[in-house]
Amino acid sequence: MVKYPLVLTSAVFFWMPLTYALLLVFPYSCPFLFTVVPTAICAISIVGSLFILSGRFTEPARRYHVVPLFLDLLAVFTLGAIIVITGKGEILGSVLDNVWAGWAAGTLLLAPCSLAA
Repeated sequence: MVKYPLVLTSAVFFWMPLTYALLLVFPYSCPFLFTVVPTAICAISIVGSLFILSGRFTEPARRYHVVPLFLDLLAVFTLGAIIVITGKGEILGSVLDNVWAGWAAGTLLLAPCSLAA
């Protein structure tokens, strides 16, 4: 029963193959897809980590290991949403460099935060 929340939580790590598959269909929207796809998949992973945090699928002592991953997913989703809304996903848009740096740092921290989960 615990495999479904774990699959949903780990969906964020498959954003790159999905983005490249979408680039075959929409070849001229590269910067937009590289922001929108991880943000959308991050929302799916947040739902999976909420299932784990609810405690119905894991024991109470283990579910607190998911908190760093949940917070990092939430940060990546929030910053990605800010990038999409304000800059339309373009790197040279009107988005502050700090938001891009935070989004990149949060994306890089996903793997270390998922070790305990």
